[in-house]
Amino acid sequence: MNTLSKRIERVVTMLYSEAQQSKAARKLKIGQPLLSRTLSGDRAPSKTLVTALATMPDVNARWLLNGIGEPLFYGDTSLPVVSRLPRSATTPWEEVASNTETFRIAENQFSDSRYWWRLTAATLRSWGTMGQKATRVAVGDYLLLETDPQQMAALTGQPRLAISAHPAIEGGKPCWGRLSNGRQFTSFKEEEKQRPENEQREKTKAPKRKLPRRNLSDIDVKREAPQKKMSSREKSKIQIPQISFPRKKETSIKITIENLKAVVIEMTSTSIFRFESKEDRP
Repeated sequence: MNTLSKRIERVVTMLYSEAQQSKAARKLKIGQPLLSRTLSGDRAPSKTLVTALATMPDVNARWLLNGIGEPLFYGDTSLPVVSRLPRSATTPWEEVASNTETFRIAENQFSDSRYWWRLTAATLRSWGTMGQKATRVAVGDYLLLETDPQQMAALTGQPRLAISAHPAIEGGKPCWGRLSNGRQFTSFKEEEKQRPENEQREKTKAPKRKLPRRNLSDIDVKREAPQKKMSSREKSKIQIPQISFPRKKETSIKITIENLKAVVIEMTSTSIFRFESKEDRP
């Protein structure tokens, strides 16, 4: 029995006793013999079964697929959902958070200073190619944001996806980017602007020429007269031209906690098979 099957067995047992397998099958809309064979390990979990379990209100889909967190959600703990940036650095998150849309969260991760960011197609387009490759996210994913300055200060010890509002970055408006452990912030939009220049620079680099191999017998060895050694005074008179190379424009700026609007703690997904590992595939 693989790890996914074991987690399915555990969560079904927590929700329904063994004597209620028929009730569980009806609730999951699958045949009772199919459920019984899956729980006994005789059959790999079907996509229909995994989908039905992961979409149940009390089941933690991340735990079901990746073993992260607790198997079940208890109570009605949820956080507001945000899908657009604040207008300015001083705009509170409450003004852009949805009053009607919420997303569930484990009780041990709940905080009044946290919000869920729902990724839209417009957000991903604004990140550009570089930002999408760096984050590997998809439309419909949810990012857990921490907005409290003290909590953010404790979370910046490692690279994170973040939202900054620095006067020297995109006119001081809140924007998405990457935050390094030295609090160097790189805006996705600024990085995307530099991408064509970097690609053009790579294309214009002179290719290395391969010299044809020659046999020693084909080379005419000529003896040259020994050159006269130059004195230090003569060497000092020779002017060597200085070669200047174009400097790469820096896209990152060191910021402070005051410049941070939010940092991403973790990501979850509404696509339940997104977190599925190779060993857990049915």
